[in-house]
Amino acid sequence: MEHKVKYKTIFISPFSLNHKEDDNCDINIVLETGEIYFGLLMTVKNVTTLASKRDYDGCLDMVDTIIVPNMEKETIKSALDRLIDEKRLDEVFTKIGTLKTEDFDYSFEEINDFQTWWKDS
Repeated sequence: MEHKVKYKTIFISPFSLNHKEDDNCDINIVLETGEIYFGLLMTVKNVTTLASKRDYDGCLDMVDTIIVPNMEKETIKSALDRLIDEKRLDEVFTKIGTLKTEDFDYSFEEINDFQTWWKDS
């Protein structure tokens, strides 16, 4: 399905499928317009895992979060496609900037979908 709004998913830290059923990951969604949004992807099981830790006392509070069944790329893409198609990106995630600023200058074409922003040197 072709979307009216093109976007790319960028992982803020290295992405791994080691714990695809019980994990969470910070992401940026970059729109073709250059807008960048921040969000968190979290699996259903990870909600339970974190809530069961003593520090959380069984309660979690979350913003900028989508809960997904697993961290497979197809699942992530499907959840984000729905959010984009329903025009709810700005309701669920937070806009944090653009690709073109005084200190940051990228083009949409320079970014690969499902890449990691920061690479280890």
